[in-house]
This record gives sequence, structure tokens and C-alpha cells, in this order.
Amino acid sequence: MTPSESKTKTTKGRYIPSPHLPPQSVPIYEAMVRVMSGTLSVSAAAQELSMARNQFQTCLHKVQRAFIGALPAGRTGRPKASEAERHAKATLSKQRRELERTRRETRVLEARLHAASELIRSEMALPSTTKGSTTSRSRSKRSRSTGATTSTTKATKATSSDEDGEGARAGRACALAVRLESLGCRREVACRAAGLAPSTMRRWRRHGPPRRAARSRPRPCCDASTRDAVEALVRQSRGRFGCEAIRRRVGSISRRDVAAIKTRTCTQMERERKSEATRVVVTSPGVVRGFDAMHLATHDGGAFALRAQDAAVPFTTSLFVAPTYDATSVLRALERDFADHGVPFVLRFDRASMHRTDDVAAMLDSAGVLVLHGPPRCPRFYGQLERTHVDLRAFAPAGVCRTIAEHASALERARVLLNCEWCRRSLNYNTAEQRWNARTIPTLNRGDLREQVLEIERRIREKESELSAEEYRRFAIQAALARHQLLRLVPGGYR
Repeated sequence: MTPSESKTKTTKGRYIPSPHLPPQSVPIYEAMVRVMSGTLSVSAAAQELSMARNQFQTCLHKVQRAFIGALPAGRTGRPKASEAERHAKATLSKQRRELERTRRETRVLEARLHAASELIRSEMALPSTTKGSTTSRSRSKRSRSTGATTSTTKATKATSSDEDGEGARAGRACALAVRLESLGCRREVACRAAGLAPSTMRRWRRHGPPRRAARSRPRPCCDASTRDAVEALVRQSRGRFGCEAIRRRVGSISRRDVAAIKTRTCTQMERERKSEATRVVVTSPGVVRGFDAMHLATHDGGAFALRAQDAAVPFTTSLFVAPTYDATSVLRALERDFADHGVPFVLRFDRASMHRTDDVAAMLDSAGVLVLHGPPRCPRFYGQLERTHVDLRAFAPAGVCRTIAEHASALERARVLLNCEWCRRSLNYNTAEQRWNARTIPTLNRGDLREQVLEIERRIREKESELSAEEYRRFAIQAALARHQLLRLVPGGYR
């Protein structure tokens, strides 16, 4: 069997070669082609071939029937693949793309691992694993100088080698961060892997890494008794005495040493103060609300923006602009705030006289609101309103004079913007309005809460007699809210 025969039997051929036309049939073929193309009629073709018309027309119909039967049925072109074949091809293409992506990620991870290993080996003073990096170094000649010259030379060489080592280490870290960033790492991740801060990396990109080690602050070179005396004087004076005054008071110490000891002692005192401080955290929105005023400038004199804000989330519940800051304006602002956003359990005031009037106290007592007056010069006890006043000052500057209506319109737009559009980092990039709308109002009886506060206040009065009435009430409210898990005390929360 020849190869051609084998191929014919195993492969089903679809091509049909051109048929052979006998010479005696050429006139009839040409006449039928002309008739089917429309250039010649049936009668004229039969007369030209000397055939009967019916005979020629019958042969023409046979040819047309065979022509129509040879036409392909349905769509033309290559046959459509089966569903299983198309699914297999798609799966194979997807797996190939995933394999190629995995290979690229593997190459990037290998390059990152190699770069990190090079940095670790350089930090541990181990030889590099890079090809061509282990070159032999010529041994330096022994110095023949003696005495002080030899020691000075050694010290100079040691200092220069330390500075060169620091500069080389900084250069390697910078090169590592650049290399990791070029391999696809984010800049923050690359800087963290190289042991650099992003700001340091930006500065080194502009000016290059430092060539010498940074000079450290000289340490005080005095005896322990003198140092203890300076520290004791700084602690007694709470850091108010100057360096020259301390030097003259202690004696036998330089002003530079006093400055170093005072800086270190003041830093330690501040750390101790923060570690002893307690942070008050309100855990649920709608429980505690702060109230304060912000001064505005108008063409007719001064005006005041009376503002109420929740203590758990920075949601400004109301903002009322009044021409005067008196008990009547405070009452109107509080009534509007309670009507729009509900009545809180505790309202934090400052020590303004218009907050202590009988009308304000009667209105709050009828609403079942406990009043908490914060200590003086302690803004965080007023719902942090003083800190958030800075945001409103951008929309109502202190030196810009407007009418009361203009101030009210600008501050209302600012209130909506800060509540609804600012995705805050402290709220996990949610807006204050989203946290406020998702709040759960605690099922707490106001009368029972007031009785608990009075009972705790009575117990505190029996133990402590040096506090004021406002301090008794403040500690009692704090303890009652903490008992219901509406308030949390974090020791050292301001570190």
C-alpha cells in the first residue's frame, strides 16, 4: 500500500477536483452557462444547438437540480468545534496565563529574597554571595611610627572607617529600597524592608544618602552626685529654672552639661506624666454630648456659634449662630439639638456662667439629662470641641466680618461636609454620619441612672473631703457610666 493510499484511507478528504468535460459536451455546457447567467434565452439556446426546446429545458433543470444539491447547507467556513473542545481550550489558556503569572511572581520573590539576604549579610559583616564580590584585598603595610603618632593614626583610621561604614550601609539600604521598588514592591514596603522611613528615602532620593555618621549629642561628663543634684532641682522646679540658673545654684558643672541633663530629665518627666494619665473613652454614640461656643466676627459686633457634638464620634449634632451668648441662646440651641438628634444621658458643659443658670438647669432636669462641668483648662473634657473648632475656623475665619446669616450658611455647609463627606482614619475611613446612624441607643432608665450617680457621689463624699461639689458629681457620673460599660478608662492612654 502506497503512502498516498494510506493517507486517503485514514483521512477523510473533503476536496473534489475539477471534473473532465468531454469535447462533444462543450457546446451544451457553454449554452447552459449562458442561459443560467441570463445572457441567452432557453429558446435561443435550443435553436442554436438544434435541439427541441422541451429536451433542452429538461437537461437544464437537471443541471440546476444537481447544482442546488451541491450547495452547502447552513453556515459556511470551518466546522464549529464542540462544546467540550471549546471548554478544554479555554481551560488550557487560563492555566497557561496563571502559570506565566506564577513564574513572574516567583522570579520577583526570589529577587526580593536575594536582595534582603544581601542586606542581612552586609549588616552581619558576612561576605556577599553575589558573584565576583569576594575579591582578594591587599594587606596594608605595617606602620612603623610609634608613640602618640601611632595612636593618633589608629584613631583617625578607626573614625574614618566607621564613617565610611555608616555611609556604605546607608547606600546599600537605599539601593535595596530602590531595587525592591523596581521589582514591584510598594514604596512603603520597600522602605520598611530596607530599614528606612519613607520620608528618609524621599530625602535621600533628592540629595543622596549621608556620607558620614550623624554626630550624637555630647553626654554630660560630671560625677553622679552633681548629676543627681541637677535632676532633683529640675524636678522640684518642674523644668522652669533655666540652665544658667541651675549651673550657678549647683556649681562645678558646665552649662552644656546642665542643658543635657535638663533635656533628659524633662523628657523622663513627660513620659511619667503620660504613663500616669488616664484616658476617658466613651464607647457608644448618643450617650455623652459636648456643648461649647465659638466666637465670630460680624459687621454689627460679635456673634457666637453654639455647637453641640457627640463625645464618642466627631458628629456635630447642631450648630446655632446667635448674636449673644446668654442663657436664652443656650436654651434655644439645646432645645433645637434635643429635638433633632435626641436627648443624651450626659451633657458636658464648660464653666461659663450662662451654663449655670436656673432656666438651663430646670430644662435639663425635666429632660433627665445629667450635667457634667469639666475642670478648667482641660478641653478634652468638653467632647474635644476646642480641637474640632480648628476645622470650622477654615470656613469661618476669626478676622473675616460677615453677617449672622452668612456665618450661619457657611457653618451649616461646613457641618454637613465634615459629618457626611470626611472619611476619617480614626473611624476606619468611615464618615461620622455613618457611625452615628449605626449607633445602638442603650436601654437605660434615666431615673435609675440619676439614683446611681447620687449614691456613688455620697460614697465619694464619705471617703474624700477635699474635692469640690462639681468634682464629686464628675467622678460619680464617670463611675456610673463605666458600670454600664458606656465609658472606658484607659491607663496611660495618652502615650
